[in-house]
Order: sequence, then structure tokens, then C-alpha cells
Amino acid sequence: MPAAIHPADVPPSPPGQTYTAVAAGTWHSIASTSGGEIVAWGSVPQGQAVPAPPTGQTYTAIEAGPFHSLALTSGGQVVGWGSSGNSQLAFPTRQTYTGSPRAPSIPRH
Repeated sequence: MPAAIHPADVPPSPPGQTYTAVAAGTWHSIASTSGGEIVAWGSVPQGQAVPAPPTGQTYTAIEAGPFHSLALTSGGQVVGWGSSGNSQLAFPTRQTYTGSPRAPSIPRH
């Protein structure tokens, strides 16, 4: 089991920026910055390789699953990275999904 992450282990935000949101997976964490970037850290290599947003866009929202992360861009695209062992990314790893966001269909019993 990895050692606990302490506040001193959280990387500093990029120069001139502050953290605006934080999300945690099982063994990794991500934070969005005031400049629209994402910083990642932790024990899961898949969660740390944050892809660049599409050209001319920034990241506006983040979410983390156990071994994957998602971000919404300023252009309304969803970018996902990390493990997709259970198809939780619903598209090939390290690819972008450019469809319109929509609410999931929840079956009624």
C-alpha cells in the first residue's frame, strides 16, 4: 500500500495561478488551476499523464474516478485519461470525446 500523501507532497500550482478545484481517485488526485490547467499527482501513472486540452481551449471542470480522470474544456469537450478497464471512459484511452454532454439514461424499476 502506498504511503499517505501529505500536504507537502501536493505539487505547487503553476507560477501565477492558484488551485480552483480538487478531485481524488483511489490512488491519484487532480487539481484545476485558475489558468485552466490540470495538475495531477499520486501513485497511479495512468492518472498522472494529463493530456493537453484541444488547441485554443482550457479546462473548466474536473472529476476523478478510481483509476481515471475526466475534464470538461472551455469548448464543451470531455477529455478522459487513465485506465478504461471497464469502459468507464466510453472512448479509447487518451482520446477526446467531442459529443454534446447529456444526462445518462437511468433505468426505472
